[in-house]
Amino acid sequence: MHLEIASLDGPVRGRLRIGSVTLTAGNIDQLGLLRDYQDAYPAVEMTVSDSGGTDAAAQLLTGELEVAVVALHEHQLPPGIAYPLLCLIPLMAVVGCGHRLRGTGVTDLGKPADEPFLECVPPDAGLRAQADAAFDRARTRRRGVCSLRGAGDLGS
Repeated sequence: MHLEIASLDGPVRGRLRIGSVTLTAGNIDQLGLLRDYQDAYPAVEMTVSDSGGTDAAAQLLTGELEVAVVALHEHQLPPGIAYPLLCLIPLMAVVGCGHRLRGTGVTDLGKPADEPFLECVPPDAGLRAQADAAFDRARTRRRGVCSLRGAGDLGS
């Protein structure tokens, strides 16, 4: 693709629409990549939207987006989408100062299974599906007592 772009006469023009889930992009220097792209192709109109992973994946197929950076489980991707895996992030639990699992390090999912869980990820998010799949593989269930669309809802 770089060769095709380099062979063009004159500046590259057009638009690039990117859907990116903020949580996903946390381990990627997304602002740096966008800045570098804009410096290399200043005539390209670039827009970034923060939409849910399943919405962004669907928008790829309809042509509403050219790129999506999402945290989805494989089964949540619509057929026809090719994707590279950018990174793997370990599943982590946040516990209070006096909690019995504090400081224990890596543990199996059976230990926190009876604890009340505060879900800070939308039900249709890839991260929720991945957590569900991990608990299913461990043959245990977590007890969700509250579900928020995101961690930012804790402060509102």
